Amino acid sequence: MIATEAWGDWIAADARLSAAIDSLRDAWILSRKRVLVVDDDPDCATDMCQALRPIPTRRAGTADQAAEELRRYVPHVLVTDLQFHNGEDGRDLARRAISMPSPPIVVLVSGIDRDLLDHLGRSLGAIAWFQKPFDPDRLRAAVERALLGR
Repeated sequence: MIATEAWGDWIAADARLSAAIDSLRDAWILSRKRVLVVDDDPDCATDMCQALRPIPTRRAGTADQAAEELRRYVPHVLVTDLQFHNGEDGRDLARRAISMPSPPIVVLVSGIDRDLLDHLGRSLGAIAWFQKPFDPDRLRAAVERALLGR
């Protein structure tokens, strides 16, 4: 008969092993997913890409570049700004993305008013939206949840 203390140690070790396996499985899944980051501000785009490491990420600085990347790269998640300096509109990009045969999950990051961002996030079917400046950990967590189906 196994002593109660030894049994408890075995259960704790099993829980740690299960957590490690889950973490490795998640890392493997994330390494095979693709994210497209769209922002005309290079510093902000870089910050978003860095927050999402090591998930494979591409970036685009205009809606036209993003449309091409959506077609070629076929991302699982689209992280996009809503307003571009050249007058392009991220809302049109998000609508185009969600109408694709295999649409990406949409996450919005924008400097617009919070109430308007809430409204647009809901109307565009985004799973999350963040005001700039954004919290990198919250952005990464939202994208990971989306990619892992949680």
